[in-house]
Amino acid sequence: MRKNPLSPAVTTRPAARRATLAALLGAGALALSACATQAPAFEDIREEVQQNMNDASSVTLDFEREDKPGQKQRVHLSGAVEDGDRTARVQDETSGGVMEFRVVEGTAYVKVDSAGSDSTLQEMEQALKGRWLADTQGNFPMDEISPKVVFDEFDNGFTSMTDEEARATKAEVVDVDGEEMYRYSDDSDWTVTVDKDKNLRLIEGHGPGEDSGSLHLDDWNSAPQVEKPADSEVVTVAELEREMMAGTNG
Repeated sequence: MRKNPLSPAVTTRPAARRATLAALLGAGALALSACATQAPAFEDIREEVQQNMNDASSVTLDFEREDKPGQKQRVHLSGAVEDGDRTARVQDETSGGVMEFRVVEGTAYVKVDSAGSDSTLQEMEQALKGRWLADTQGNFPMDEISPKVVFDEFDNGFTSMTDEEARATKAEVVDVDGEEMYRYSDDSDWTVTVDKDKNLRLIEGHGPGEDSGSLHLDDWNSAPQVEKPADSEVVTVAELEREMMAGTNG
């Protein structure tokens, strides 16, 4: 069985966010192949699927994973695939922590929607007081919270897929919300769904623990526009540091 692409678990900490997004890799992409009569063989569409992914200007990704009942993590990521405006929402139902990110016109913004039981987020929430923190100095690793990170891993999966893996994969035509699509699976717990335009649309893990989760892909080349936070709702890192220093001195 291939390594689970949805591990490690999502948390709201930067390192874990980075690991999670980078870890949405190619078990799904590696599973993409076909040997069926109704759905096209993947070897006939693989280059087009890969090219569509590499040429995409924008997309929306929704990732969900549940290791145990009540321990669910979600990531919503939408916008430009690379070097453009995008937004992300990271939710950890275990701790109750929720953070939002936006990149607009080259400036990154972060906001704590809910700290939950996470002590670090509690400190941030108290300091920000519901405002967006603007990173004007490039301190936030927003280039790593990007669809491009995910797509690079998928691209690696396409490239490394062997002919033997392709031949071992099953294919079927499925109905997804009234739309006919193609679903591919192998002997693991993972399935991959592609639409008729040859765009990746859904990757699902149906096994226990780390082999359980889903990644939905939508809004290919038409992701919603990302809005810049209102100036009255924004504080810069320098301004926040001065506020905290004044509070300490007071």
